[in-house]
Amino acid sequence: MIFTDNVLRLLLLDTFIIGVLNRNCPRIHLQKEYCDSEIVFTAKLTDPVNYNGPIMIRLQKLLKDDLSLLDNSKGNMINVTASIDLAKRISGFRNEGEFVIFVSNINGTFYAEDCQTIALFNELKPFQKRLFYGGNVFGCVCVEKFGNFTDDMYCEYSYSLLTNENGKCTWLKTKSYVECKRKKSTFI
Repeated sequence: MIFTDNVLRLLLLDTFIIGVLNRNCPRIHLQKEYCDSEIVFTAKLTDPVNYNGPIMIRLQKLLKDDLSLLDNSKGNMINVTASIDLAKRISGFRNEGEFVIFVSNINGTFYAEDCQTIALFNELKPFQKRLFYGGNVFGCVCVEKFGNFTDDMYCEYSYSLLTNENGKCTWLKTKSYVECKRKKSTFI
């Protein structure tokens, strides 16, 4: 049973990370989602989700706050308005540990978008965690210059981030990314 649960969790995590959900959500690169978000933080869900109102989540670490709206104090409770579908996804992380959430602020209310990535922080790949600690070092300027991320960019979605190296935007060459590109080129 534990093996099945872990396999299921990994499948769900991959689904959330690449943004492919059971709804008509576009695939969004995690870095683009980070760069386009106003506020990003890790949180814990300790109370049951109220599907008829805002979700109460406990701030763990503020990763980005373009609007300077949040106090970075660990443990602060934040009300986040979300759809019932997103609330159900978030409720799956109750007592599971820290998860990453991207929110917007509209007239003083925090909103989580329906198609956003929701993932347990400790289950992110190492290069994805680097994005949250490196912030703009990992090329939000490059994301703007790059433009559209396309569906044929499997290696980039799965194993890399845009980075600004000496004024040049390039994909971070993780070991997995280089291997993926090598394998992909042999099939062309």
